[in-house]
Amino acid sequence: MLVPVFLLLAADRLTDPVEIVQKLATADRRNREIARQYTFISRSEERELDDRGKVKKTESTTEEVTFLHGRYYARKVAKNDKPLSAAEAAKEDEKLRKEAAKRERESRDENAKLAQEQAKQQEQFRKLIDEIVKAYELKLEGIEQIDQRAVYRISANPRSDYNRRMPPYSVLKNLRGQMWVDCSEFQLVKVEADVVNNFSLGLVLARISAGTRLHFEQARVNGEVWLPKFAAAKIDGRLGVFKKVRQESETAWKDFRKFSTESRIVETSEIK
Repeated sequence: MLVPVFLLLAADRLTDPVEIVQKLATADRRNREIARQYTFISRSEERELDDRGKVKKTESTTEEVTFLHGRYYARKVAKNDKPLSAAEAAKEDEKLRKEAAKRERESRDENAKLAQEQAKQQEQFRKLIDEIVKAYELKLEGIEQIDQRAVYRISANPRSDYNRRMPPYSVLKNLRGQMWVDCSEFQLVKVEADVVNNFSLGLVLARISAGTRLHFEQARVNGEVWLPKFAAAKIDGRLGVFKKVRQESETAWKDFRKFSTESRIVETSEIK
């Protein structure tokens, strides 16, 4: 999309793609705190493909996601776009009540552990950003516009001399992609990546083939926070020795609502 001239001429625009990417870590830390104040609806769809790429099976799950006593909790509200049966809904509500009671009983020591885990996640993201800078030749391709906001478009091509073997960093050398970073708030707006080399995951011998594609988008909500909007993956691979996997998956997030301490837990049957 064409960008208005004033966006291109802004004096505070950065020109170093490494500096832009490094700012993601600090922005993420601030954003996480606000994100915990929101609930939302998540719908995930998986499509199993045959050898010709035709869809042979589709399944979807819709969940309400809340931040329950310090951690996210996902409660299923629909299957294949159909409301749960009365029995299924009652079961989900009971699971939620039990989990809420369990978390409410947690001791201060356990809450301290939770804070440590949250800090650990932030540190892991910072380390990932550091590794991205090491793993890729980053190039600022220009300034574009997404949802009426100026964004840096940065390409990322794997360096030939990068050879980290420790997961998850070992995966980086097998990916090539682009990222779009908000010019003023340094949040990821969009990421697109392609698998360029076959690689294996974990001890289950899952093998991801070249040609697999990944896509992720975030949206600015209420002028104060960035939250996931859409993610998609087209996976070509193998599980074990014999099972071939060809799959498309999509997840969409919507209905973001700011959580209040006065909010009540609603029954699954109340959700439309």
